[in-house]
Amino acid sequence: SAPVYLSSMLKLGCGLIALLALLAAAMLLWITPGFAAALPSGLAGWTGAWFAAFRNPGLSIWLFAFCTLLAVAAACVTELLLGILFSVLAALVSLFCLMGVLGARFPGVAEWVEKLLR
Repeated sequence: SAPVYLSSMLKLGCGLIALLALLAAAMLLWITPGFAAALPSGLAGWTGAWFAAFRNPGLSIWLFAFCTLLAVAAACVTELLLGILFSVLAALVSLFCLMGVLGARFPGVAEWVEKLLR
């Protein structure tokens, strides 16, 4: 039927636009002068950068919104294997966000995790 076909094509088109926009943004970010040199090195460096992200109120709200949307998407997926994958991903991202907030709020937690990962 035509409405089902049009809705599936619209969904495919929107997904393709999103994928192309993300790839273009990643490419432009990667070729930015000095970008690769400014990246943290090692697992402890990335962990410190994660904790620093939660000290920025705007970025922490965006990360929280992403976690919330991921959890809602996991609850809405009806296909069994995809639902399990989304649920595991939502749980991992939520735990990372919790650790980020804890590390930003309590410096002792951040120091302990960074020392553990060195």
